[in-house]
Amino acid sequence: MSLRPPVTIALVLLVLIYTNYVVLRFAHNQGSSSWQEAASNAPPLTRRSTRRIADGCYHVFIDVGANIGVHTRFLYEPQKYPDSKSAVSHFVKHFGPERDNRDYCSFAFEPNPIHKERHLELQTAYKRMGWHYHPIFAGAGDEEGNMTFYHMHDQSNMEFGFNSLRTWNARGMEGEAEVVPIIRLATFLLDQIRDRSLPEIVYGASTIGPKVVLKMDVEGMEYVILPDLVTSGALCQTVDFCFGEFHPQQFFFPINRKETHGGLFLANAEEGKAFGASLIRALQSSQNCKTIYSMADDEKYLKDQEIDGSAIPFPEPSNNELFDGHKI
Repeated sequence: MSLRPPVTIALVLLVLIYTNYVVLRFAHNQGSSSWQEAASNAPPLTRRSTRRIADGCYHVFIDVGANIGVHTRFLYEPQKYPDSKSAVSHFVKHFGPERDNRDYCSFAFEPNPIHKERHLELQTAYKRMGWHYHPIFAGAGDEEGNMTFYHMHDQSNMEFGFNSLRTWNARGMEGEAEVVPIIRLATFLLDQIRDRSLPEIVYGASTIGPKVVLKMDVEGMEYVILPDLVTSGALCQTVDFCFGEFHPQQFFFPINRKETHGGLFLANAEEGKAFGASLIRALQSSQNCKTIYSMADDEKYLKDQEIDGSAIPFPEPSNNELFDGHKI
């Protein structure tokens, strides 16, 4: 089968990296008290807050497709996850081995409402430690609005396949539709992360400049999101390191976005694999793109459990640590 069309599309994207012709901005946000509230209420996010959500964050981790938030725990509590396949080592490489968690902000995109309570519990636990964790209850896409996702009813695996492509049908599963808010990831990166104000105080090693690391596991939507991140310049201008997977399973295909996404059509897994590889090759071939991309998927602790099946406990502050932002 000829792989020419996906490669041709990627070459066009390479040209667009140099031009960076699309940079969107949010307008002034007058209707919500927080980014989380805006995401939860699902309005079209065309407004802009006067203060960026990442202002005051030295380092930033963005988890797109967070499920139950384990990758943020890999960052903040790596000692609890000795068998991590790749994520912990990625954080060591790009953020350094000696870290002070007060220098970091983690933003977790998760559209599945069944995980909302878990994220709020994790946010509360981290707040007591003085760590910054911001769940965003929305999916990521290449446009603002709403999208229909489908439940997988595989709670034993934390519904890790919750997605917009209805792949449960190909797996012989039954599940109901769920309409969720969608945030354009490129706009979020350009408007809320790239030009953030850095803090005056850095607690950890300041020899490592401010970094942005992004993990993307979006159940087939990467074929739509990544081209937008590349052509808008959002990835190359904002993200230092990106890791994630292109889902190669045949049940994700065909992907047909001819009418809405610039003619994107991927007939099968072979075309999808070639398209993903050519996208990565394009962005890594540009001297104007700082992003390093790694095909990595770390699901070793998918359920956030020990080997014996017990839950890995949330952290508790000691007497010399922080409690709700105040020393005790």
